Amino acid sequence: MHKKILAFLLMSICVMGVSACGNKSNINTSQNNTGTKIEEKVEAKTEEKVETKIEAKTEEKSGPKTEEKIEVKTESKGNIPNRYYVAGIDDAVEFEKVFNTVKSLVSKGEKEKVAEYISYPLTSANITVTTKEEFIKNYDSIITEGVKNALVNQKVEETFVNYKGVMVGNGQIWFGAIIDNNSNTTKYLIYSINQI
Repeated sequence: MHKKILAFLLMSICVMGVSACGNKSNINTSQNNTGTKIEEKVEAKTEEKVETKIEAKTEEKSGPKTEEKIEVKTESKGNIPNRYYVAGIDDAVEFEKVFNTVKSLVSKGEKEKVAEYISYPLTSANITVTTKEEFIKNYDSIITEGVKNALVNQKVEETFVNYKGVMVGNGQIWFGAIIDNNSNTTKYLIYSINQI
């Protein structure tokens, strides 16, 4: 019974999300004596193609076995999934390029170049830096060994992502989509560094 409820809730959440985006939804539900089968296929056409397929199969408690299968497939620009959309990051390829560049620069200790990827002002370990020069001067207090290790050991595809941004490690570094007021463009920058 709990699996039926979970399947129903999962389907409801997907339908609400698609409805909120104004996308076309096609839902097929069939029920028989041995259980419930729910299939949902959603296809949205925007600038990027997104396709999601969710299947859940359950049998009654009295049945001999229970089978569950959940498959989520997302396609976007150039067939690269954008798992960062919830963080306001529109271009997954560009974000991952920035992430890996910063990771390489931090591993090499290139303070001046790392400073280019910081959103100012930055508060870290009770130090507030408002310029690249202040960041470079306080680099060793901000990019501690723990912060460096968290970034160097983090695989971009295993980062935690939510509406606040992309988290490295246990929250040592947060990346976000920052609007540059001078050029009115979006840049992917570090906006928070924490010595955890």
